[in-house]
Amino acid sequence: MLRKVAPDLADPGTTALQEDALADIAAGRAALAAFMQAQVDATREFSRTLLEGKLTDAQLVLHACPACGGARCVQRTSKAGSMYHRCLDCEAAFGDDGGKPGKRFEDRPAGDGGQKISSAGAAGPKCPSCKKPTFKNETKTGKAYYRCGACKGAWWPDRKDEGKLGGKWEGRLELGRRT
Repeated sequence: MLRKVAPDLADPGTTALQEDALADIAAGRAALAAFMQAQVDATREFSRTLLEGKLTDAQLVLHACPACGGARCVQRTSKAGSMYHRCLDCEAAFGDDGGKPGKRFEDRPAGDGGQKISSAGAAGPKCPSCKKPTFKNETKTGKAYYRCGACKGAWWPDRKDEGKLGGKWEGRLELGRRT
């Protein structure tokens, strides 16, 4: 929201100017009070714009999050121009399904190709580490596994009972550490 009020704040040129001003202050060529007053004035103006509600987005529609059940899942546009949804509570991301959250995206290590994600939310067995529900995914070869969205752990299903966690997927952790 602040970027809508003051897009120049995200501009590297603005940061460079502030750093130059601070260098001048450190060298004794400028007064700290003048710099600080300019910062206070700018902050007041940004706050005033926000508080007046001039930036209320009429298009902002909140949906229920399929992962955590919260009601703060918003539609976003990726850098590539594709629509997706992100929950403001649990940070889960979902593909767009006709303007509503669709299949959940999984955090993938770089170069980890095409894993398919199940559309089932986090309703699987509880994670042994953080006790949060896991969600069921499929590898690119179609083999099922469970994944914890909170601690990023992955487990194969139990061989006797598919609804329970089996052995930890150690290879999954190694992939996540590569960059």
